[in-house]
Amino acid sequence: MELEGTLKIKFEPIRRKDNFFTREFILTTNEGYPQDIIFSLKQSNCNLLDAFKLNDKIKVHFTHVGGVYTLPSKEIKYYNILNCYKIESLK
Repeated sequence: MELEGTLKIKFEPIRRKDNFFTREFILTTNEGYPQDIIFSLKQSNCNLLDAFKLNDKIKVHFTHVGGVYTLPSKEIKYYNILNCYKIESLK
C-alpha cells in the first residue's frame, strides 16, 4: 500500500530489546479532511527518514499488520501497525 502526504513529526529511534530498533513518524495526508497517521520503521529502515525534513511532501510505501492479544486482566485488545519500508520524495 502507499499513501502521500506531508512529513509532520519524526521521532528518534527506540531500542526495543537487544539490537532491535524501531522509529515512528507522523504523515499528514493530502485529503479533503487531512488525517495524521503514524507509521513505524524497523531496523535498517529507521534511517529512511534521515533524507527528509519536516514539511517535505512524501509518498510512503507500507504494509499493514493487525492482531489481537489478551491482557492479564483477560481484557482483549486489538492493534494495527503500519510498517513503512520505502519513502519517496514528491518534490
